[in-house]
Amino acid sequence: MALIWADGFEHWGSKPQMVTGGYIMSDFLTLVTNNPQYARTGKAYIQGRAEWRRAYDPMLVCTFGIAMRTDQFDTDDRFPPGYTMIDKDGRGVTIVFYNDGSFGAMRADNNDVLLWRSGTAKYKAGTWNYLEMQINVPAQTWELHVNNVFLGSGQLAGIGNTGIVMFRYDRVRVDQGANARETAHADYYVTTSDIAGPNPGFLGDVRCRTVYPTDNGPDQAWSVTGADNAVAAINQVPFNQNRFIAAANVGDVSNFEVGNLPDNTSYVAGLNVFMATGKSDAGICEVTPEIQSGGVTSDLMPITPGVAPAYYSRISETDPATGVYWTKAAVNAVRVGMKRTA
Repeated sequence: MALIWADGFEHWGSKPQMVTGGYIMSDFLTLVTNNPQYARTGKAYIQGRAEWRRAYDPMLVCTFGIAMRTDQFDTDDRFPPGYTMIDKDGRGVTIVFYNDGSFGAMRADNNDVLLWRSGTAKYKAGTWNYLEMQINVPAQTWELHVNNVFLGSGQLAGIGNTGIVMFRYDRVRVDQGANARETAHADYYVTTSDIAGPNPGFLGDVRCRTVYPTDNGPDQAWSVTGADNAVAAINQVPFNQNRFIAAANVGDVSNFEVGNLPDNTSYVAGLNVFMATGKSDAGICEVTPEIQSGGVTSDLMPITPGVAPAYYSRISETDPATGVYWTKAAVNAVRVGMKRTA
């Protein structure tokens, strides 16, 4: 399996910036960055009572992991909160959370047919739990793990063969909107797919940590605007369009040292490199993120930015210096940069 998305939300400065990075978010959601009472071990999370989504290219086998905390439930279970994997025709399966602490699997269509329900006291309101849901379209099955423990599985009951294209957190019947009484908190959102890669489908109870540029690397060809140095220009949350670095010529490279992972990091599934970038006119432009480790440079998938600045991300699952999993020591020594390639 391949890691195709990982997000701890700490690097986003606002909901509009998250939208430029591919999220679809309702009005009743908040990006929280300063509420340690409800935070897990990171510094940011999503909080709300309605809906947020992320779209993907079709995947036939995929696993969605997310840390969730729900403070209270509707006492009559009419509109349980849940999260959904759907195909392009809106068919799929929703995992819902009931007020007795049980989980349910429900068809994600207008019928909302309950396919399965767990025993009680599997989920406690007011606490963080890590949920992983795997969909296998060819086998027409789903499987649920909670806090790295298998909880249930079953048939998909009619999902199409086009592949999963959307993750959605919602209230099953999202028309309740602002009238919903539950507030859900979401963090550490990870997706793996059936694309060939080194990771297992179920990663367990993961953490998504954000590290920022701390110092200039040896290559500094991009010019600086609005700041004293390149690190100050790019190391900013939220993104400020008046502070940036720019490449005038194809081949220009700038790179940076980054901060360290927490001391208790034991396993690194991959790196997700985020960049907010745009171009100054309608001409051709391409930017390629680069990772340097142990003297080896790896070019990630190129970015073709638009005139309006937007967020882009690229994932690296293996250390280019070794060809195997990243280690904490290698990440702490990594250098991240960008090269103008067109």
